[in-house]
Amino acid sequence: MLARAGLHDASVPGRLERLIAAVPELALVTVQAAPQSEHPQPLVDALRHLLDTTPVDERRLALFAELSDALPRQTRLFSSVAVTIAQILVGVRRTLAESDPDTYLPDLAQSLNTLANRLASVGRNEEALAPAQEAVAIRRGLSSAKPDAHIPALAQSLVTLAGRSADVGQRHESRESAEEAVQLYQVLAGTEPEVHLPDFAEALNTLAISLANSGRQAEALTRAEEAFVIRQELVQTNPSAYLPDLARSMNTMTVQLTAMGHSVQAHETAERATTLFRSLAGMDSDAHLADLATSLGDLTRTLISMNRAEEALEPAREAVLLRRRLAENAPDAFAAPLADSLTALADLLAATGWPGGALRLAAEATRRWRSLAEHSDAHRPRLATALAVNAHALARQDRTDEAMTLGREACDHYRASTRSDAAHSRIFAVLTYVLVKDATPGQTILPLLDSLDPDRMLPAHADELLARTAGELRKAHESDPASVKQTIASLGCPDTLDPLA
Repeated sequence: MLARAGLHDASVPGRLERLIAAVPELALVTVQAAPQSEHPQPLVDALRHLLDTTPVDERRLALFAELSDALPRQTRLFSSVAVTIAQILVGVRRTLAESDPDTYLPDLAQSLNTLANRLASVGRNEEALAPAQEAVAIRRGLSSAKPDAHIPALAQSLVTLAGRSADVGQRHESRESAEEAVQLYQVLAGTEPEVHLPDFAEALNTLAISLANSGRQAEALTRAEEAFVIRQELVQTNPSAYLPDLARSMNTMTVQLTAMGHSVQAHETAERATTLFRSLAGMDSDAHLADLATSLGDLTRTLISMNRAEEALEPAREAVLLRRRLAENAPDAFAAPLADSLTALADLLAATGWPGGALRLAAEATRRWRSLAEHSDAHRPRLATALAVNAHALARQDRTDEAMTLGREACDHYRASTRSDAAHSRIFAVLTYVLVKDATPGQTILPLLDSLDPDRMLPAHADELLARTAGELRKAHESDPASVKQTIASLGCPDTLDPLA
């Protein structure tokens, strides 16, 4: 009621802040009440005021630790507050651990693990890596001295490190951490399944993503399915606790099934995940709206892979709308997902006869990816993809010179990526030329562009794709080979390999 009154009475937010400052334990009630409120911002601001103005003594330390545990793993409302709490706990516990490591090092490691995940949740991926690494280092030391007491915590931090390494493009490190976590949890779940099975499933799902990022799609699908089976069993015992994780496993499986060409099964899985997350978001949008947007994006790609572009428009539009809404409160966290959804919708609009909308959204996606790539080379391949979609949309309107300019820039960014090599760049140069010069109506191009992601492409796939695109290029331009080669060269293909040879 106070939060609602704050919309009409300017004194109410200040009264809320003073109330929570006087009775800090009300902060826990605030965390529970805000997601259910139609007007949660005064409550969020009051909690922020408490954090910014309260000295941390022993009592406050216990309260902040309880607050940290009470906040959902995924929260839009409290995302920045969650980061601040984690930072406070790390700072205080680091000081305590310096004077009494035996007592406080385990707590410091837990706070570092939490901080890594909270930073990642607001899009601060580079910053998230260091605390994840430190948590693993501390817990590895602790587990070597007392394995029974600390190996479960080490396994938890290895899962976190796998995720944070993947976020910054460290594929090998991500896979190694996830594999070690799976090995540890497999033993733990074998002895105490009721305690460790949920964490074992999380480790398996993380390993699936790490394997997929290394191009090992079949192995990734196997691990994702193992996680799914465990979570199905867990849902039978406690649906409210484990349904979100089950749906996340479906998202992971959808991506792998789509990548392996199992389009019908991928589509069915994506539909189930979307239905689950729509229901969950209806009950708690703060925790699950981002998951719903992810499921809608996966559903869009399954429909595209089945050549059902018209049907794909609806989930693609909804994903954009949801991610715009999410980005309003957490712009850093949702900048890349929003740009990805914009790219997909632009491609669909171009393919289904909406050139104006396609150009507008492709230009916006390009601007957003360009901004992200300025801060991290990890985003260069996706910027290149957006530029290629933009070029293709321009080519459909016979704006060939503008399209070629963007095509050249796409190739430049792809080559400049720290994750690309000469083979990927050659393929991308040839493909960009095909997209620009052969703008076939009704054809979506994103699946082909996605397959060029250097994190996902196997060598055999690269050879196949190069042959395929070169073949399309020959067929379309047999009458003018000199012009073809000249344009390919202008896109930056190395002289040492002729894509048409």
